[in-house]
Amino acid sequence: GTQEMTIQGGKALTTNATISGWFYWRSGATSLMRDHTSSNGWVFIWNSGGNITTRLAGVSFGTGIGVDPYLNKWTHYTVTKSGADVAVYLNGVLVYTGTGAGNTASVLPWHVMKNGATSGYITGEVDDLRIYSRTLSATEVLALYRTGKTFQKEVKDSMAKPFMGLNIGETINGDHFELNGYEFQLTGGSDYC
Repeated sequence: GTQEMTIQGGKALTTNATISGWFYWRSGATSLMRDHTSSNGWVFIWNSGGNITTRLAGVSFGTGIGVDPYLNKWTHYTVTKSGADVAVYLNGVLVYTGTGAGNTASVLPWHVMKNGATSGYITGEVDDLRIYSRTLSATEVLALYRTGKTFQKEVKDSMAKPFMGLNIGETINGDHFELNGYEFQLTGGSDYC
């Protein structure tokens, strides 16, 4: 597809950061989420040569973990940055650590399911996307994953309409919005989405 969601508000990420969310990645080799750059910048997760890769502050980190096992199903992806240190989590489990990330600030807006300012798109869905200007601990990342798994199970068990997150093509502009009966507030504090 050729639709995206953009996130206009919030702070630029620099030294400490966490990006986390549930993605149902169907196809595409570009990024699940990227800042408004066409080179370098911040790229949450993308397929580089068949492997899960992230780029933080202009520095890329290849995990060596294949993308294929995570396609066509809901997966919880989290990337944390603490100074130069980077960690990647899949479904609440730490799968990669690296060092050498810079402190170049992300450029707003964020593009979800699109490769930043370029024309590449991902096909899929997103839910419970979070951006923090602090580094979550491994315990906090696992709690996010478990909360999402519990919610997905409750929805499935109740046979209710699944909560799929923001609609692709929707733009968040402002500090308050409602989605599927849930209210969200972007506070401008440490946890802003």
